Amino acid sequence: LFNFLIATMSLIVAALRSVISGFGVVMLALGSVFLTSAAKRLNWNVVDAFLHRHASYDWSEMYQEDIEIVREAKATGGNIFSYFQLDDTDWVWFETSSDRKFTRVSVIEWA
Repeated sequence: LFNFLIATMSLIVAALRSVISGFGVVMLALGSVFLTSAAKRLNWNVVDAFLHRHASYDWSEMYQEDIEIVREAKATGGNIFSYFQLDDTDWVWFETSSDRKFTRVSVIEWA
C-alpha cells in the first residue's frame, strides 16, 4: 500500500509539474519519493507542502552557504537538497539525486 501511495504521489507531482511548467515556472524533477521512518510519521500535508517548495527551488529558509552549494549543483547536475523548519529543533530535509530518479525525505534535528 505504501509503495502504491508513493507511486501515486509521484504521478500527482509529475502532473502538477506539467501544469505549473505551462505557466513558466521551472520545477525540479523529483523521481520516486522515499521517506525515512521519521518522515513517515509527519502529517502528509506538511510533507507535501515542503516537497512542493523543494521542487520549486524554494531556498528561503536555507543558509546562504548552502544556497551557493545548491546553485552550483543545479548548474552542474549534482544532487539538489533543501530543508525547511518543522519546529524549534526539527527540520525536514529533501535531497534529489543527480540523475533525478529519486528524492529522499528525512527529519533532522538541529539544536
